[in-house]
Amino acid sequence: MASGAVFEPQYNSSYANEQVDGKGFLAGLLKTAAGFEDYTYKSLVVTFLGGKQVEKSGNFFFKKPNLVRVEDDSGSGALGSLVVRQADGRIRGSAGPGLRFLKMTLSKDSHFLQLPNGYNVIDSDLTSLLRTIDREVNSGSTIKVTKTPVPARKTGELAYVVDVTAGSGESARLTDRIIVNPQTNVPTEWDVFRGGSLLSITYFGNFRANVGLADSLFKL
Repeated sequence: MASGAVFEPQYNSSYANEQVDGKGFLAGLLKTAAGFEDYTYKSLVVTFLGGKQVEKSGNFFFKKPNLVRVEDDSGSGALGSLVVRQADGRIRGSAGPGLRFLKMTLSKDSHFLQLPNGYNVIDSDLTSLLRTIDREVNSGSTIKVTKTPVPARKTGELAYVVDVTAGSGESARLTDRIIVNPQTNVPTEWDVFRGGSLLSITYFGNFRANVGLADSLFKL
């Protein structure tokens, strides 16, 4: 999806009448993610803050057991233009083109690793993201999924729609809506809501699994 486009919430209608309990579906998503030896995807995170939208795009790489590489191609030139979690557990970062020689070790809670929507870029692997939902459900949130794939996208593509809701009754609020490809069982879009308003949309594009990523990718 091209940078600079205007993004709007794509899912204004309720799927409540088409949804069932989603705990088993979530377990299936976690099992699928855990089964990949490695994977890569193109990410685009669009965050809505103060009437503006902030875009961050990049290439994400993951390899078992816990290797991560994130290449920021947003054009910001910030320190996080390249971040790697190495086999020794250290998180290493370097600046953008022309300053790649400037390397440093980052702490897990470094603000350089924080995305505008509050998520940590180094924890953007599928298992870590899905575990946030698992924790929410274990803490009392409700998870539901459409019984079958539905035409959820503007393009009419079929997908499972997973809704996570906090609270109950009139105080119930949608916190997450995850769009899942029925062929791969992998999210293609993740909408995050806070206080009843859309906070961010994350797109997962060009997902490829078990491609044989080289260990050298995860060294800096």
